Amino acid sequence: MKSRIIGLCFGISAIALVGCASMEGTGESLETVCTFGACPQCNLQGMNLAGRNLMQANFAGANFMNANLENTNLERANLANANLSNANLHMANFERADLSGANLMGSNGSEANFERAALKDANLEGGNFRGANFERAVLVGASFKGSDLHGANFFQAVMTHEMKSFLHHHGVKNLNTAIMFPMKHHKGHKHKHTHHVPKHHKPTHHKAPHKEMGGKEMGKENMVQHPPMKEGMMKESMQQPASE
Repeated sequence: MKSRIIGLCFGISAIALVGCASMEGTGESLETVCTFGACPQCNLQGMNLAGRNLMQANFAGANFMNANLENTNLERANLANANLSNANLHMANFERADLSGANLMGSNGSEANFERAALKDANLEGGNFRGANFERAVLVGASFKGSDLHGANFFQAVMTHEMKSFLHHHGVKNLNTAIMFPMKHHKGHKHKHTHHVPKHHKPTHHKAPHKEMGGKEMGKENMVQHPPMKEGMMKESMQQPASE
C-alpha cells in the first residue's frame, strides 16, 4: 500500500528538534531525517503540527503545503523559501522568523503573529490574514494581492510606498507609523547640509580672518607709503645728472 508521511517530529524541545523523521512512499521510499532543529528541504506536506514548539528550527526550503500549523510556535525559525501555501497558520507564532521568499499563498494566517518577522519578497496573496500582527515586520517586496487584511496590524512595519498605497486602498488603517523603504529622507538631509555649510557659512568666516590677519591698516599703510617712496627715488635719480 502507498503510504504517506507516517512519522514526524517527536521529542521537540524549545530550542531544537530531536529524533525528527519524515517518510513518504510512492513505490520508492523517500526518507529525510532532521536532528537538533535542522530540517531544511523537508517534505512536511499535509502534516498536523498544531500546537508544536518549533522555536528556532531550521525549515529553510521545507514544504508545509496544506499542513496544519495552528497555534504552532515558530519563533525565530528559519523558513526562508519555504512553501506554506494553503497551510493553516491560525494563531501561529512567527515572531522574528525568517520567511524571506516564502510562499504563503492561500494560507489561513488569521490572528497569526508575524512581529519583527522577515517577509522580504514573500508571497502572501489570496490568504486570510484577518487580525494578524505584522508589527515591525519587514515587508519589502512582499505581496498581499487578494488577501483579507481586515483588522491586521502594521505598526512600524517596513514597506515600500507602493505597498503602503495598496494597503490603504484595501482598508488597512493606522499606516502613518509605517517605515518607508528606501529611506529617501535621510539622503536628502545629508545633501542639504553639505551644500549649505560650505557655500554660505564657510566663505564668510574665511574672509573675516584674512582681513584681520592681513590687516586693513597695514594694507592701507603699505599702499600709501610705497608710492611716495617710489616718487622720491625717481626725483633723486633725475636730479643727480643735473647737479653733475
